[in-house]
Amino acid sequence: MAEILFLSPRWPWPLFDGGRIRIYETIRHLARRHRVTLLAPVREVDGDPDLGPIPGLCAQVFSTVRSDRLPAIGARLAAGLMRGTPLIQSFFFDKGLAGRVRDLTFRQAFDIIHIEYPVMAAYLKAVDPGVRPKRILSTHNIESIRFDRETNFSHWDSRRLLLMGDKVFFKSWEATAIRQFHGVTAVSELEQQWIEENAPEASVELVPNGVDAEHYAFHPPSPSRNLTFVGSMDYPPNIDAVVWFSQEVFPRLLEMSSDLRFRVVGSRPDRRVLDLARLPGIEIAGQVPDIRPYLSESLALIVPLRSGGGTRLKILQAMAAGCPVISTTVGAEGLQVAPGINFLAADSVDQWVSEVNRLRSSPALAMQLAEAGRELVDSKYTWRECLAGLDRLYEKVLDGMPVSYSAAQGIQ
Repeated sequence: MAEILFLSPRWPWPLFDGGRIRIYETIRHLARRHRVTLLAPVREVDGDPDLGPIPGLCAQVFSTVRSDRLPAIGARLAAGLMRGTPLIQSFFFDKGLAGRVRDLTFRQAFDIIHIEYPVMAAYLKAVDPGVRPKRILSTHNIESIRFDRETNFSHWDSRRLLLMGDKVFFKSWEATAIRQFHGVTAVSELEQQWIEENAPEASVELVPNGVDAEHYAFHPPSPSRNLTFVGSMDYPPNIDAVVWFSQEVFPRLLEMSSDLRFRVVGSRPDRRVLDLARLPGIEIAGQVPDIRPYLSESLALIVPLRSGGGTRLKILQAMAAGCPVISTTVGAEGLQVAPGINFLAADSVDQWVSEVNRLRSSPALAMQLAEAGRELVDSKYTWRECLAGLDRLYEKVLDGMPVSYSAAQGIQ
């Protein structure tokens, strides 16, 4: 049994986005074999947050309050610019959280410091200099890949300028950050390859995203007029996907089937997403307590992503629940899926129109996709199966791997 200090950029509850789900499932898995001390910020705007079952899973929990008000964000970004760090890393850096890291590592011996996301690597500098715990990084996506793709589709506005600024030096920074860790997880083979090429000193294990297959009980698909998108609606790749589909694809579909409905489900919808509710047939549901009813009432989960990184938990959730999936190549990237077998692939507008109409006209195809999707989830994507790679990485790192702090000196 190891003593683990687990650092997360956000409190992993409620489970309304893929990042929180992965962090929660990781903590739940580790807590079965180790003592986990969780340190994570809560947002000031959340007031008295719902901590959920997290305190019952962990040996200790500590939280700090991070302000997401514009003056506080501006101060963090300005400080980051002075240090020469990427803006996304500066956004998540909080002096109060760093102080907690320093205090905890001074008072208590930890075998492992487990950090979620490379942007949290700066907190390693807050670790008490008199201790040498092993360091493990869990990546949810490689931001360099995401930034490169997102820049191609973003509008010429302040966000694109920030993206271009980060893109210039983020790849080098991200690779250097990853080199601080003894062990690193990747969610896809593409990102595992990126880590091995850019941080060859790190020991890398593939730890795919999974799904709670018991929670998402299988229900055979039934005739429906609803197309559903699920995701955090302040995440730029999701915003781009929904806006593009609403403006380019959905009007074509309505010309052929005027009763179709497009439902957007997800927390914190951006203004560009909210404005889509003015268009015919589009509903912006926002955050909902449970996405399962939306999946069971859908013709398909659609994933029209054109950018992004990592892999999509929403696809696995839909497959587990028996909801057919239509996705772009980027949307399905990193998952062991097969077009025409367990999902339908569509990239161009014409392909989207064709595949939606084909699915709606063929209940047999819908059933085939649903059954094959559930079979894939049961065989490869339960959390127990996926997190076995994390167990292997922990065993490897705890088995006497030498410690080197040379790379850490260059990270601010």
